Amino acid sequence: MDVVVLGSGASFPRPGGACSGFLVSNDGTNLWLDAGNGTLSRLLEHISLTDLDALVVTHGHPDHYADVMPLMYALALAPGSHNGALPIHAPKLIAQAPVGALLGESSAEMYERVFKMLPLPGVFDVGSLHVEPFRTNHPGETYGMRVSAGNRTLVYTSDTAIYPELPDVCRDADLLICEATYIAAHKAEPNVHMWAREAGVVAREAGVKSLLLTHVLPTFDVAQAVAEASEEYSGPIEAAVEGKRYSV
Repeated sequence: MDVVVLGSGASFPRPGGACSGFLVSNDGTNLWLDAGNGTLSRLLEHISLTDLDALVVTHGHPDHYADVMPLMYALALAPGSHNGALPIHAPKLIAQAPVGALLGESSAEMYERVFKMLPLPGVFDVGSLHVEPFRTNHPGETYGMRVSAGNRTLVYTSDTAIYPELPDVCRDADLLICEATYIAAHKAEPNVHMWAREAGVVAREAGVKSLLLTHVLPTFDVAQAVAEASEEYSGPIEAAVEGKRYSV
């Protein structure tokens, strides 16, 4: 199982970057996790839309969802870009998005034609990948994802504050892609996002094999985030590098 970082920015991208998105591939199956702004163009550098099996949107914040609209137009306006409607697994609010009110009735018809909306939660399979969503501690209906292929597992926390059950859903993952929005010096509202040190705590308590930090605010130094997470977790750790492929 391979993971390509399409984007790792939190709220807005770094110069030349993109917001949250990952491509997970295994034995010909391609799953897109989160469609933050800028990730569609990155996705198309690696696969064509005809090779995309499904999209998972973890929640309705724009830095995880914004490229769904460009994707809709790509599927509708490029003949042969996909065989049938593309499955999108997403919270119910997104599945019922008022596209007609935002973009007009023709776009609402297009949205319903090119996408097959499948509301979360619920365990599901996409080709050779088995996906187990779990609810996170973040404003709005938000889900992390535990994705496995055979005996290999990755966990993507999406957006979350730390909470007692989080290490359990991350338990023994071969790769934990964990949000680390803040560094220690930053004061922020609780129960929204994690500090980098907390990502290290989760990785240690869950016994994961390796840790990949993502969703670091662009105003912060990712090297500082890695250093703070390393104070709690002694295994392999780095900040997500956009465009890099990681083997799980």
